[in-house]
Amino acid sequence: MVVDKLMSQRLRQCIAQLSKEEQNLIFSLYYQGKTQMELERETGIKQQTISYRDRQIRLKLKKMMEK
Repeated sequence: MVVDKLMSQRLRQCIAQLSKEEQNLIFSLYYQGKTQMELERETGIKQQTISYRDRQIRLKLKKMMEK
């Protein structure tokens, strides 16, 4: 339980270091539960681009969490 809290806190710190665009994408997908297709309709950004950006951000967060 303590480890989960620390991991969660660390993740929030890492997300805060992302650009606003990256933060918005993560928030929409993982906190609001929107699908990539919903984001495509809302933003006009192709689903493939959203998918690519999501993957790149997750890799970035993984590296940040490992530090």
